[in-house]
Amino acid sequence: MKVSENGRLALVLIILAAACAVPAGLHLLRPQEARSDELHTALLPVVRKGCAPCPPADCPVGQFLAQYYDNSDLDGCPVHTRCEPGIDYNWGDGSPGYGLPADHFSVRWTGTFHFDDGAYEFVGYADDGMRAWLDGSLLFDSWGEQTARCRAARIISGGMHRIRVEYCERLDQAIARFH
Repeated sequence: MKVSENGRLALVLIILAAACAVPAGLHLLRPQEARSDELHTALLPVVRKGCAPCPPADCPVGQFLAQYYDNSDLDGCPVHTRCEPGIDYNWGDGSPGYGLPADHFSVRWTGTFHFDDGAYEFVGYADDGMRAWLDGSLLFDSWGEQTARCRAARIISGGMHRIRVEYCERLDQAIARFH
């Protein structure tokens, strides 16, 4: 912090650990000097440049870690991350929330799930694009600007398996379903 000759206070904040939770925009800052009872307020513009390392969220077995991006290519840092029990969304022409646009967003879901021995059919439905992997092997890839219905059958040994699903929304309706 420094005070200029004209009496203005210059304050530079570096937010690393909390950068994941602080969205871009104006935020009210209320610093209080330790030796003063005066409370000063200022609007602080927050511009997200680069990514501060975000602690990975641990989701329980049987849930997906959902990472929401403010672009349709899964680029950069997720804007919002949370655990979700499944993938069954119809956002229509609206936004999924979390400061995301209604168009041009993407989501990556990853999770560990327990399966019994057997044959399984994995089904995805997306408007616009979706691709999915089981234990790192591609199940299906329909990444584009169209409504997609995808199916893949696999015989799986019993135990824990890792699923990753990626979704992109480009224009108009936004739907993502996977089971």
